Amino acid sequence: MRKCLSRTSRIPGALLALSLASCGGGEPAPPASLEGSRAREVADADLPGVRSTDAWFSEVTAEAGISTALHPGYGHSWGDIDGDGWLDVWIVNHMYRPTIHRNNRNGSFIDITNTAWSGSTVDFHGGAWADFDNDGDPDFAVLAGGDGGTKCCDKPFYVNHGGVMTNEARIRNLNDRCGRGRTPLWLDWNNDGLLDLYMVNGRRLQDLESPSRLMLQQADGTFTELVALQTQSEAFMAQTISLRGTNHLLSLNSPHPVAFHRVGDVTQIPFRIRDSTSDELPSHIRDAAIADFDGDLQDELFIVRTKPPGRSFRVTDSGERVDVLVKNISDGPGVTMLAPNAGMLTFRFWMVPWQTGDVRIGQGAKMVSVRRVVGDYLGEKLVWSEFTVSAAHPDLLGVPPDDQRETRGVYIGRQSDGRIGVYAKGASGEALEFDLNVDFGPISSVQGIGFDFRMSIDLKPSFLFYESGEFVNRAKEWGLNKSLSCGSVIAADFDNDMDVDLFMACTGSTTHQSNRLFENKGDYFLEVVDAGGGAVAWSAEPGGVASVADYDNDGYLDVLVAEGCEVCGPLLRFGNRTLLKNIRSGNHWIQLDLIGCQSNRDAIGARLIATAGGKQQMRIAGGGMHRAAQDQKRIHFGLALNTHVDRLRIEWPSGIITVTDGLAADHIYEIREDVNCLRP
Repeated sequence: MRKCLSRTSRIPGALLALSLASCGGGEPAPPASLEGSRAREVADADLPGVRSTDAWFSEVTAEAGISTALHPGYGHSWGDIDGDGWLDVWIVNHMYRPTIHRNNRNGSFIDITNTAWSGSTVDFHGGAWADFDNDGDPDFAVLAGGDGGTKCCDKPFYVNHGGVMTNEARIRNLNDRCGRGRTPLWLDWNNDGLLDLYMVNGRRLQDLESPSRLMLQQADGTFTELVALQTQSEAFMAQTISLRGTNHLLSLNSPHPVAFHRVGDVTQIPFRIRDSTSDELPSHIRDAAIADFDGDLQDELFIVRTKPPGRSFRVTDSGERVDVLVKNISDGPGVTMLAPNAGMLTFRFWMVPWQTGDVRIGQGAKMVSVRRVVGDYLGEKLVWSEFTVSAAHPDLLGVPPDDQRETRGVYIGRQSDGRIGVYAKGASGEALEFDLNVDFGPISSVQGIGFDFRMSIDLKPSFLFYESGEFVNRAKEWGLNKSLSCGSVIAADFDNDMDVDLFMACTGSTTHQSNRLFENKGDYFLEVVDAGGGAVAWSAEPGGVASVADYDNDGYLDVLVAEGCEVCGPLLRFGNRTLLKNIRSGNHWIQLDLIGCQSNRDAIGARLIATAGGKQQMRIAGGGMHRAAQDQKRIHFGLALNTHVDRLRIEWPSGIITVTDGLAADHIYEIREDVNCLRP
């Protein structure tokens, strides 16, 4: 093999620039290495000193400057907005103003939102960085809904001009006004060196104006839809998956995959699961991690599932407040509870605009004066309806019987058994969401009348392997056949031992469940106690979305979690931002920034195989997308105790193959498809 190589320093001790000519070459057998064999034996034996199971992560949110006011737990996207080799992050914040944090290159971030972004705050969902115009800086596609799919409004598409994000959605033909946007995916569908955008949209309830669309980039930087791939769906994300050496587009939805295609081919492929009675996927899919978990040089698919809360409650630690969410109240459900020591009762109603005349108390259904409040709730400006009444007030006694609660509204009273009852009658799709504060606790024995509260939303994941044109679920064999309540999952080699692990951001119906970490042992997963320090059990809010990035360029992959429940109402949707720094294990690593020339500049679609110590690892440059989040697109390989990569093979989207030997470990390399490429 002819190797054309130049190497210059970029960040001392951490980041090297490496240019490789397009020299071609086949895929040789990997060389044996005593050093690599020893590393593999140590990793397989899980000997002390290789990785401590109680010290994978350290929570560093405040010192890193990521702390924010509470926001809904939607996604975040990692990208290098200023091109300095250090990862910055866009945090969505859903219906609120997004935040852009620039990396200070010292383990901390600074909020640059005011200088880097301007525009209207809309119903933001997932976003994806990519250099679509091949000019050397990343641009940003963020999808947005429209009040639950009921409205059409202008949607942004941000082009990076010297670190300032400018909305060019209209001139680029990416203003999907009626799209109920979920999560975008960049890919080069027709392999012309120009990135295309797959816009995953949820179905609008009243019409079919919001299909998922594949927008093909034209030579002038505008986009035109490939109508043949238009799909009506409830999907939240699309990803690329490498099967038998070929990249596929997969858009997940329950019960069916919305799209399963070879990239570049509009013919849909049947999605078959062995031993299944149909081609249906399991219900309530929330997120998926795609990676080569078993080292066979093709991807596997790990799917996590949870049920939306629907009908649930929580009582605060003090026992003086209960938060209640009951969706779809057309059947007139009720909630009762004990509060024997209460003097005053204060109700706050959310979501449905209950006004004076809608709220009635006691046996006589007496109307009460409800105060409309525009106030501060957990640092956010929200609107609610509120009223206060004495628990001993004579008008509060009793509740009208069922046949007298036909008028739309809320009926409140102290029943003959001393329980406080709250009953609702409303239209289909409306919800009863309230909190009740009492001046003396405890509030206890909360019960649903006419329904059961669902406090458990655990479901088993699926772990799918591709064989002979169908998928096989091997969750049981790999130790993952257990009920989980996790709505976000990331796959990464967190301990740099040459196996891809799983980290899950988990949620409860109303309160946070601890995040979970599963270490890949080569042919099964072992759960790490307390998620290696990443459980984040101190939060009371439901879990949200996780992403992975090496923000401090030390070669060890870190985790950002945005807590909060985006499918809940106002009371439950707010959460913290939590940054988990990976504590170094001592294992070696290598990271790669790819620059395409004949291919798209981000090299999205490239396939990489790294051989070290006799073991091969495969990665796809897929842009890092999963549900509502973007991991770093920088390619990461753990190397265990190996001090170099014996051979690195890159199959670029253009068909060019580059091979290089002997890359030293513990560096970030910039690799160009063509050493003579003039792209910045």
